[in-house]
Amino acid sequence: MIYLKSALAGIITVAVTTLLYGAVMYAYVQTRLWMARRAGPEDTYFVVVHLHLFALPSIVTVVVAFMCGGYWMFRRSRG
Repeated sequence: MIYLKSALAGIITVAVTTLLYGAVMYAYVQTRLWMARRAGPEDTYFVVVHLHLFALPSIVTVVVAFMCGGYWMFRRSRG
């Protein structure tokens, strides 16, 4: 049961981390779009933000977040 709780805590950690990352990226894109809207006609440009969800840094971040959440719950449940 301790391993199931640890895995569930890891999954919750990844979900929360993903939501926070999405919120930060959304705020970044909205800020860039607001700046582009405020610019003059000679300063306009296209805002292109690429989210590479399956790039190596994203995968490593997800694995680390999962391991941190799982390890936290494992230590908490053992004690």
